[in-house]
Amino acid sequence: MPCGGRKPPPDELKGRFDALGVAIRAGVEPEDAAERLGLTGIRFTGMVPVNLKEADDGGRGVADPGPR
Repeated sequence: MPCGGRKPPPDELKGRFDALGVAIRAGVEPEDAAERLGLTGIRFTGMVPVNLKEADDGGRGVADPGPR
């Protein structure tokens, strides 16, 4: 168990998981990042984090330039 055998409070755990997502998106191996953050024993699905953001082009996206 992380934290020297004690159960971390929810806000601390959330911070660790947020940092884990940042590390994975930066290219760090998930297991290595989890270990460094004290989140040992986590099973990973193999899926990667995805951030979605609406484009500032009216929602058409890059592939759809719109009417000509």
